[in-house]
Amino acid sequence: MRGGISVKAAFRGLAIAALIAAAGGAHAATCSVSAVSLAFGAYNEFRLGHTDTTGNIAVTCVGSAGEIVAYSLGLSAGAGAFAQRRMRTPSGFMLNYNIYTSAARTLVWGDGASGTVTVNDSYALGAPSVTRNYAVYGRTFGLQKVAVGLYSDTIIVTLNF
Repeated sequence: MRGGISVKAAFRGLAIAALIAAAGGAHAATCSVSAVSLAFGAYNEFRLGHTDTTGNIAVTCVGSAGEIVAYSLGLSAGAGAFAQRRMRTPSGFMLNYNIYTSAARTLVWGDGASGTVTVNDSYALGAPSVTRNYAVYGRTFGLQKVAVGLYSDTIIVTLNF
C-alpha cells in the first residue's frame, strides 16, 4: 500500500425485500429472508489478485411438516450493473466488485437476466419451521486505482415463492 493508504471496502447490509409470487393457488407456508453483510476489509490497490469474502442469506419457511416449498432468490444489481457492480463513497468514488453463487466465482448472482443466475430450492418441510442458508461469495478486483474512503453498496434480495 502506498504510504499506508488503504481503502476500506464495506458491503453494507444486503437490503431486504421479499416479493411473494403465488403461482397456481394459495400457499399455506410462509417464507422470509434475512442476510448478513459482505465485509471486504482494507483494499490494497497494488495487490495483483482479487480479494474474496463470503456472507450469508437465510430463508426461513413456516408451515405444516411435509408441505412442499419452492422458491428462488434473486439479487439486484445495486449501484452498478450485473456485469460490474460498484461500491461507492459519499464523494462518488467507485470500487468494482461482484457477487457469485459459488466459491469458484464463475456465475454472477442476479435476477436471471443479463447472463446472471438465481438460486432455486425446493423441499418438504421436515418441521413446522425450516431455515436454509445460502452462501454469498463476493469479490473485489485487483489493481483498481481508487481513493481512500469507505465504499458501500446496497443489494436487494428478492424471494419468489
